[in-house]
Amino acid sequence: MIIRRRRRGSGWRCTEPGEVRRYDGVGHLDRVVAVPRPQTTSVQLSGADRRDLLITTAREGYDAARSTREPLAGRLFTARAEHPGLPYQFVECRGREVEPS
Repeated sequence: MIIRRRRRGSGWRCTEPGEVRRYDGVGHLDRVVAVPRPQTTSVQLSGADRRDLLITTAREGYDAARSTREPLAGRLFTARAEHPGLPYQFVECRGREVEPS
């Protein structure tokens, strides 16, 4: 389960087969975006207005025949969201030095 939270507590979730779902702040399903591949792996809001949905898919476990039948597997797809996501905040992670004993 992958959820990308945005303002008012709502979030996006990847589901199989081939959907990205948006849930509102109280957990009700309010939008479904169909993706033309069954293995959705991640969703992120992007773009200048933070309304571009970037949706990744996988082709893990595909044999040659299935890869031929589903050539779009493992690709990036886009859709538009009605509401913008929150601005991304970078966090600096600092490691702790360990002194030799």
